[in-house]
Amino acid sequence: MNLPHQLSHSKNNRSLIGWQSGIGLIELLISLFIGLLIMAGVVQLFSSTSQNAIAAAGSSRIQENIRYAFTRFAQDLGQSGNLGCVNSSLNQSVADEKNGLPLVENLL
Repeated sequence: MNLPHQLSHSKNNRSLIGWQSGIGLIELLISLFIGLLIMAGVVQLFSSTSQNAIAAAGSSRIQENIRYAFTRFAQDLGQSGNLGCVNSSLNQSVADEKNGLPLVENLL
């Protein structure tokens, strides 16, 4: 019982085994449907990733603005008692007396 030998000699055995020479319409439609499902998944993944990236960029921009505002507030609070070059001699003498330093006016 040599099956491959019998298949090669008999032309009628092709219809019994179901030889195919290509893909049918049903297989093509099923493969297209599966491809469309995969593409829909990829598009959905890309869309959600893009939205997450936009949200993360907005969040980091807000954090950067808050950090800048707190830095400016800290600088302003650090210089709250400073009058710059307009310090009067009264303010300087009060500060010097608190620190125990001799008055500048007395040194001149």
